[in-house]
Amino acid sequence: MAAGTHYLPGLTATNQPSVQTSDDAAGYYSPGDPIRDTKAPEGPISDRWSTRKFEARLVMVDIPQSPSIFFTGMTGSRLPIVTAHGEGRAHFDRNNSKASVPVAMRYIDGERPAERYPANPNGSPDGITGLTTPDGRFTIVMPHPERVFRSVQMSWHPPEWGEDSPWLRMFRNARVWVN
Repeated sequence: MAAGTHYLPGLTATNQPSVQTSDDAAGYYSPGDPIRDTKAPEGPISDRWSTRKFEARLVMVDIPQSPSIFFTGMTGSRLPIVTAHGEGRAHFDRNNSKASVPVAMRYIDGERPAERYPANPNGSPDGITGLTTPDGRFTIVMPHPERVFRSVQMSWHPPEWGEDSPWLRMFRNARVWVN
């Protein structure tokens, strides 16, 4: 594929700026971008949260099986994570778009995907809060793992975690992939 604007197949994330990229990155369109309606691929749309408010707090997520390079070895992890957003609710209004995009992270309520507030603060169906491409090279998530990569950044953590939280593995996975 030649350099140019690239898309996360099946996804239109409206809260990211449009960018020109090389083969190794994906481009997204902003809200109100006139190109979005005519050029963007079919898929879920990112929208304001159901609460219509900015929310910042800890929530629980599950990492399901996916091709994401970031979540290698993390399948089945149920972890607290910081959320600080008012946008990013995925809604699927196009044919088969939900089935065509691999889910990389879900809000959970106990053992199940969270369907309702407050466990699912953005209101996305099936608790979806992270998606990836079929090859796993591009992953988007709405919570903030970079804010909790150290255990001391959390209000509570099990003593066996030590100084590094499980989220640091996500960043180490990226480094391993790059090397």
